[in-house]
Amino acid sequence: HFVEEALSNVYHKTHGAGIALVMPACTQMALDRGVDTEERLAQLATNVFEVSPEAGTAREVAQEGIDRMRAWLEGMGLPTTIREYAGVDSVSEETIDEILSYVKCGDDGIFFGYGNVTRDDVRDMLESIA
Repeated sequence: HFVEEALSNVYHKTHGAGIALVMPACTQMALDRGVDTEERLAQLATNVFEVSPEAGTAREVAQEGIDRMRAWLEGMGLPTTIREYAGVDSVSEETIDEILSYVKCGDDGIFFGYGNVTRDDVRDMLESIA
């Protein structure tokens, strides 16, 4: 939510569209960080996106779930990049910095639910969906 709130401060779009944009990226970051997330995200994939638990390792099942989440959101016509969300051709470093200026971050990082997420982590995530 904290990343979506920062995007909304810059682009003044609806909360739902912003969540649709950041949820797959946040989920991917959680999986990539591997902080006790594979099993939980595999459950999400199985229970929500109907990925067979036998489709591979917990990590592979979780990744398939993230891929299906993105496809589901795209299928509804929701934005999957900041460019689509904002209706712009490109997202500059200055814009990323502006978005980051709205992210509330303590000196030791942001609590994300799967460990501390730093401003650099958020920058990487924003750049991945720019």
